[in-house]
Amino acid sequence: MAQTTSHYQASGPDKITIFTTDDSSKPCNTTNLPIQQPHHKTTQPSHLPHRAQPPKMSVHASRADLIDLDSIPTTHASTQATAFLSQLDRKKRAAATIVPTSDTAVRAALRAISEPITLYGEGPGDRRDRLRELLAEREEVEAEDEDTAMGEAGADADVEEEFYTAGSDELLAARRDIAKFSLPRAKARVEAQKLEAKIPLRTHVTFRKAVRAKLAPFELQGSQIAGERPVGI
Repeated sequence: MAQTTSHYQASGPDKITIFTTDDSSKPCNTTNLPIQQPHHKTTQPSHLPHRAQPPKMSVHASRADLIDLDSIPTTHASTQATAFLSQLDRKKRAAATIVPTSDTAVRAALRAISEPITLYGEGPGDRRDRLRELLAEREEVEAEDEDTAMGEAGADADVEEEFYTAGSDELLAARRDIAKFSLPRAKARVEAQKLEAKIPLRTHVTFRKAVRAKLAPFELQGSQIAGERPVGI
């Protein structure tokens, strides 16, 4: 029985050739096997500083495409947030609204604003809360109407302007006559006041005392209607 012998020979940096022979020293088979290189994972030592990634390049605003704000649709999140804030403001306004504590008074108040007195399965507390919410809603609507009215009034006030109309010849003649009658008398009154201002105060006091002494003996005996006003006797 022939004995088989295998010989290994490297045929390259990554291959091994196997020669198989028997006792007759004749090669029987030749096989080439690849050499598997071990995988080594390179790790950075912990004592070395971390290598920062290079910054990303940004596009200048002048080169970027411009987006119209009106073309951006309103997202569902912003709409939901607006509704939530509105509901929260409504609850705060309702909590600050004063309502009666008596259930009878609450029913009367609901009847006064033309609302159902009671609903199915509604208790006194629920009825009171419903009245509070209704009153808060009415106050909100009235405030909005008042703001609208003030805005319209402001717009109307801006429209109003001062204007003049031409008067008649009779009006012009009457005003001239009034000026001729009034201006000289006004001038004389001013001159008399200037002269009176030069009189010492002691002279004024003495004159007033003399007038009062003359009027002291007079007494009121009665009054009589003479025209529209009573006259003393």
